[in-house]
This record gives sequence, structure tokens and C-alpha cells, in this order.
Amino acid sequence: MESGSKYVSTASVDLLHPPVLNIQQAFGTDGNSITVKLLLSAQQYEAWMSVGEEEQKNILLDGQIRAETLVSSNTSRKVLLCHSSLNNLSQALPAIAQAIRSFNENDSNLIFSFAFSNVLLGSKTWMNQHLIPHLHSVSSSSRLLLSSSLLPRSMERSVILETSLQESSTVLETFLNELLSRSRIISGINVVPYIPDAAYGVYGSPSLFGVLHPNSTMVTPENPYGVTPLALTTAGGNSDPLRASQYFPYSGPSIPLNAASTQIITQKLSVPSDVLEAVLSQIPTKLQEISQSANVHVGIEHGDPQSNVTLLNVTGTSESNQTALMTIYALLESQTKK
Repeated sequence: MESGSKYVSTASVDLLHPPVLNIQQAFGTDGNSITVKLLLSAQQYEAWMSVGEEEQKNILLDGQIRAETLVSSNTSRKVLLCHSSLNNLSQALPAIAQAIRSFNENDSNLIFSFAFSNVLLGSKTWMNQHLIPHLHSVSSSSRLLLSSSLLPRSMERSVILETSLQESSTVLETFLNELLSRSRIISGINVVPYIPDAAYGVYGSPSLFGVLHPNSTMVTPENPYGVTPLALTTAGGNSDPLRASQYFPYSGPSIPLNAASTQIITQKLSVPSDVLEAVLSQIPTKLQEISQSANVHVGIEHGDPQSNVTLLNVTGTSESNQTALMTIYALLESQTKK
């Protein structure tokens, strides 16, 4: 941990090999033990780490909330993981939000910025028919916003929940309860959680582009998103070309995406041949299943039969591709750990 509080521990992460978690590990399926991921700006993180130990102790309910920060090189976004019961988190999260908010924010409202897996959030139909009505039944003024794109190199989306200070605990309890109802149904599904790496928008660090061919769409550790460097320059240097930091209301249309996010692109993923063969020998139709669920085309590029590496071609929109690539990554990682 960067600042020495005994109430907040540090979780180290491998930026090139994100963990693969099931829903129970990533969020939870039991109200007695769930994990919530708060996305903090650098200023919010600094404010949280400057809170005195005695105040942190009180906010974290005298140790009943287990808090961890993810260590990475990202200077603009931090992650605070909070583990406890649903009831404890509903009480503690408003206190954390109060401790980190800026002076120019509305004193009567609290804003929570979370990261949740796309599969846990469910479809817009489920949100509009179940989640939102339940939220509005306890607070008609609460607002829920979803990021227009998935968070970089993950299967998670940024979610902003805005509610009044007075109703915040009740709204949070209702919100988390609704997600729990979904998590119990999909507990076996694997997800790749968001890690705040040194990414630039969703393309990776520009300092790494020098080692890539200008038109390369190969997914490698140096270019983890497999997006051509030209896509960044043609977007006019926009630090967020796919609008991963843009949000839309749950019930309204999404913010119109630019050409970079709606065009069909093909990306290549280099995978160990033996691991892929092991997966396909168990479930021969697995790649077709991923293609259908992510709305992409996944094909195997047949090259040197003696090579120990196989190239997969993934064709679709940037977000569909990311979903497919992360699903394939989770599948292969799970296979190697058997």
C-alpha cells in the first residue's frame, strides 16, 4: 500500500496476465460475503489514503469491511476493493463516498463509481424490468449510468450510481440485492476483472506503438487490445476514442459512438496450440458458442502445422471483439490451471 494505513491492504496484480474469476469470486452469491469494486480518480484515491487511521477504522466498521487497493502504474484511475456482508457494505460505502468527494459536489447527493461484469449487469430488458423499478421503489430520484464501452482489457463496465445522502444506504442495499439475485443464477460463469493498468484509452500505451507495424492488429502483451495504432492517430489523438469514459442512462439511448467503435475490425490472437486443442477436444463447438454469444466471427488461421502457436481471427465491432477475446482468454487460462 502506498500510504501505510493498517486498515487497507494492497493487492498486487500481473498486468499482462489478469486473473480469471467466477462470479462468486468476482462479486459473490451470498449476502454474507460480497465484493464491490470502487473506481477512484487519482484525487479521490489521495483523499481516501489521507483519511486518518481512526476515521478509516470507523468507516470500515472496525475491521468488518476488508479493503484492498490494486497496485498498478495507472496514475489517473485507482481501484478500491471492499469485501464484507451486503448490510455492512450498504452502511460503509456512503461513508467512503463522503470521505472522497470533492468540495464542489452537491452535499445532499452521493456518487458511487463501480466496476461490474457485463454478464452480472444483465440485459437492458432485465435492468429496465427488474433493477430500475426496484431502485425507484425506494428512491425515485436515484440515477444509474452505464459506460458506453467496456473497461479496458476486461469484461467489466463502469457503473455510476447517484442518489441522495439520506437514501444512499437503502438504495445501495437494493442495488446490491438485485445483483445478488442474478449472480446466484450465473455463479459458474468466468469473467476477467478490470485492472487499472497503464492504458491509454482502450489502446494501450503510445510508447509501445513503436515496436508494432502501423497496421498491426495482433493481440500481444505490447498491444493487449490488438487495435491498430493508426486507429488512434486517425481518431485525432482522442485519449478515449471508444468513449469508455462516456455514460448513458439506463433507460435512454446510448451515446452515439464514433466510427472507431462501430466499424468492423479483425483482430488476431496468438494462443498455445496444445491448450487450444485440449479445449476443443472437450467441447468442439466452443469457438462457435463464443462467436454467437459475443456476436463476432471467430476463425482459426491455419499456418505451419509444426508451430506451437495458433492464430485466431476475431471479426466484429471493438466491444464485441473485446468480449470474445476476454472470453477466449478466460477459457484458455482455466484450461492451463487444470
